Amino acid sequence: MTNKFYLWQKFLSRFGLWKSESKIFSSLRKIKFWIRVFLVDFVLKLKGIKIIEAKTEEEKEMIYKLRYEIYKDCGYINPEDFPDKELKDEDDKHSINYLALENNKPVGTVRLILGNKKEDFPTFRMWNIDFNKFSVPFSKIGEISKLCIVNSSKNKKFWIWLGMMKKIYKKNKITNLNYWIFFSSFQLRLEINKKFNTPIHSIPYLKEIEKNLREREIMKGYFKILNPLPFFLKIEEIGLF
Repeated sequence: MTNKFYLWQKFLSRFGLWKSESKIFSSLRKIKFWIRVFLVDFVLKLKGIKIIEAKTEEEKEMIYKLRYEIYKDCGYINPEDFPDKELKDEDDKHSINYLALENNKPVGTVRLILGNKKEDFPTFRMWNIDFNKFSVPFSKIGEISKLCIVNSSKNKKFWIWLGMMKKIYKKNKITNLNYWIFFSSFQLRLEINKKFNTPIHSIPYLKEIEKNLREREIMKGYFKILNPLPFFLKIEEIGLF
């Protein structure tokens, strides 16, 4: 299939037609993405899944425990560092947390970190960001963080992921952000490009200093396994790739 696709591309390029053909494919991808966004709530309801904003202490504890279990199973953290078997930090105090429940059992979570200074954002603490090249008001930035979804079919994981991100997107009417930042593996960046039809940009950074490395220590397994990098996206570009 792939070989036929590239032969078709080469044939059209010879006659100067591939550019317009690419626009057609791009438009189809955009339509497919926004149809999924429109349908996600309905699909999740059929699967018995609901996504809520965690506000009570009970809901937040469910999130902390779910994070711990997933990060532990993936080898991202040392369980001995978390004797209460909960993964939480100071950033939770200025975050909006979302929880996906399947028959009232936690199956996914993500948070949006808000702040007014660079110290409020894990990405800016863990990398020596070159703010001469990335100059954005901190109040216009939100950090997507601690995305966790339990192992299940790829199809179900995608719909949970999309559903949680839709909640964060809709919240932007209140938060009024212009940018989302996050750190992840390069592979996940490509997956976001593809599944969310959204351009992802690299955040420029300088050589890490000791303070950056200390911030990473609690998740050294995560950094060793995934070798993450810092990225950002413009909210106005979501679905436009």
